[in-house]
Amino acid sequence: GEDYLFYLDVTSDLGSRSKTARVRVTASLNPTILVQVELHTSAVALDDAGVSLIDPNRAVVMTAAFGYEADLRLFSTYSFVWSCSGINLSGTNSFFRIPALTLSPGSDTKCQVRVTDASGSRTGRADVRLRSRSPPVGGTCSVNPANGTDLDFDHYSFQCSKWYLPDDLASNNTLWYRFALTKQSANGRLKDELLLSEWAQDPQFVPSVLPAGKSQDGYRRNVRAYVRDSNLDSGATSTFDFSVVVRPASVFSSNETDVEEVSQTIIDQQLLGSVENGDLGAAAQISATIVDMLSSRDQGTTSGNGDAVRSRTERNKKLKTEILAVTKNAIVEAETQTGLEQGAALLRVVAGVPEEVSANVSDSVINCTLAILKTVTTNELAVSPNMAQDLLAASSSIAYADSPGPSASSSNDRRHRADRANSFSSILNQVSRSLATQIVPGENSTVTSGETTLLTQKNYATQFRNDGATFGDQGADQAKFVLSAGVFQNGNLSTAVTVETRFFRMKADVFSFADENNSTNSDVVVFSIHGDSGDEIKVNGTSPIDITIPSTQEIPNGDSRSRVCRYFDKRLQSWSTAGCEFKESHARSTVCRCTHLTAFSTALLNDVPPQAVSGSSSDENGGSQDYTLVIIGCVVAACLVVIIIVGMWMWKWTGNHRQRNAEAAHAVPMSPVIQSGVEGSAVGILRSP
Repeated sequence: GEDYLFYLDVTSDLGSRSKTARVRVTASLNPTILVQVELHTSAVALDDAGVSLIDPNRAVVMTAAFGYEADLRLFSTYSFVWSCSGINLSGTNSFFRIPALTLSPGSDTKCQVRVTDASGSRTGRADVRLRSRSPPVGGTCSVNPANGTDLDFDHYSFQCSKWYLPDDLASNNTLWYRFALTKQSANGRLKDELLLSEWAQDPQFVPSVLPAGKSQDGYRRNVRAYVRDSNLDSGATSTFDFSVVVRPASVFSSNETDVEEVSQTIIDQQLLGSVENGDLGAAAQISATIVDMLSSRDQGTTSGNGDAVRSRTERNKKLKTEILAVTKNAIVEAETQTGLEQGAALLRVVAGVPEEVSANVSDSVINCTLAILKTVTTNELAVSPNMAQDLLAASSSIAYADSPGPSASSSNDRRHRADRANSFSSILNQVSRSLATQIVPGENSTVTSGETTLLTQKNYATQFRNDGATFGDQGADQAKFVLSAGVFQNGNLSTAVTVETRFFRMKADVFSFADENNSTNSDVVVFSIHGDSGDEIKVNGTSPIDITIPSTQEIPNGDSRSRVCRYFDKRLQSWSTAGCEFKESHARSTVCRCTHLTAFSTALLNDVPPQAVSGSSSDENGGSQDYTLVIIGCVVAACLVVIIIVGMWMWKWTGNHRQRNAEAAHAVPMSPVIQSGVEGSAVGILRSP
């Protein structure tokens, strides 16, 4: 081996005195690499012998951590060789993923990793023993009766039998069962799942209800039976799928009361039980099932008798009122992130179609939403994108819905809707603040009238970006705000105003836009103008205002995506392009021309060519020249129309006059004076051509 030089600090204890000496040591060492393997997967457990038990349905990730017997600061590269039961599995990294198929069910597998440094003289090895857990041996599951087309909802029975454990596990283990109702997408993947039971040793489950069908021929739902051993956290899982044809939706047209009774049964038995167990997720799914039943029943019946439609609407209101009455307290009292998200999902389900929600349910949805946001703030939790979408969908749907019937025009009803709209505005502001992080507090600047004023925000790219990106031209990463003199003149502003600027970075853009295939390509920039009193001054409809917004990513030449300027419409809680047009673009910024001041951002759209604003000069006349040309063109066109109309009228009048004179020439003779005058006139007209 090689000679390594290192120092030892030796301290001797001499009673009240101590002495430290540094000793130089030269030694020929060949240290051994110490390796320890860690297993990273939720499918791993240890049995009594300390052997790792592996779920064969899941892959296993092993990581090798290594060190040295002597603390020698050796800098080198290392290679790793992994093998299981003598089979080289390749891989030279410090971690390795063992495919599930590598481990045969019930097998005992020895895996090893060898670590070698670049010189090849220092090696280490670690061994780990894995035993694949044997899953329960498959039996049979069935539904009784097999065909439920003509049967009541509460007569289904699901049962699994002849499932058993291998001999090595059967001595101290028991099988447990759980049943769930599943939907599958067109490609066969699991779409969603509604648990029908919790884990229990009873292999039989008799559900109280099943959701209604979605077509007149019935709708096939899969009921999945999960079978596991006693170790519920790490044991293997086996499933068995079979389908059940539930009652077709056409039955509901003849017996609507039956659906109401079934829905009430779900509320009383399953929904109430889920809430008592603190499972708002299951409550949301069960509520969705009830609403699904109601919509299935009403499918294709909107053109029926008006009284019947109103009756169904009232029953839907009643059932949704029952749902919220059972779940409201649980939603308000939820304190965990998961519970709040599940509560938001439930509110979205209950809101649904606003016409089918009573006034007290509308108020409860708003109040529950405000309670969720308050809990989020109090407990320092987060509004996730899913929670934001659910809360906004529920509250906005109800806030701006007009109540049906004659009472909609009453003063109380209008005041009620106004209160809900105000509450929604508060909800929107809270959700927006939680989704956006203010990255620039803003620099207030005073600008004066009579000149084109350019307000340049400080360069925030170097302060708030951590990706090391360098923007193109100098100033390209600065947000610029061009306030023309026309804004002062048309807006009747004072000679000096204060412009406030703020920047926000969205954690998640959950707000809708016209094109779903779009991506936000800027932070949100907010401009506002304030007078001497501090009140915000509106400049809507004055001279156009040019805003340069930095991009968060550079758009290379040839990129087919187009940039779109947009602002946030609080009323619709979505992005809009009204009054804000694309003017011009650069590699690292986009210039927008807007007629108002709110919150702006830019987006990238596919296959939508940008419509540049005509006359994109940013001088103080701004778009005034464009408006002048338009006005002149309109005046010229109007004059041409008037000339054409007058000419046509003169042509018609002349023709009529000519005809009357010609008839007068052959008329009965009159007095000589009159006759002479008429003949002269007639001759004059005839000669005029």
